[in-house]
Amino acid sequence: MMKYDLTLAKIRNTNFASLYDRFIVGEKLSQKQYEILLAIAICFTNADDTNVQKLGYRIIVEYCN
Repeated sequence: MMKYDLTLAKIRNTNFASLYDRFIVGEKLSQKQYEILLAIAICFTNADDTNVQKLGYRIIVEYCN
């Protein structure tokens, strides 16, 4: 299994935060945006950093709910 050297600090330096914010507040996203978000979540769950892993799991759980 491939591990990713991701940290919350590295993630903050990307455009992920704006997509994640829109997702968390319940804004309607396009199919492509959901696909991107879930692909990112899978990468997060495979990260070395425990906090990043938890964020990945949270995205998946929120999406499923």
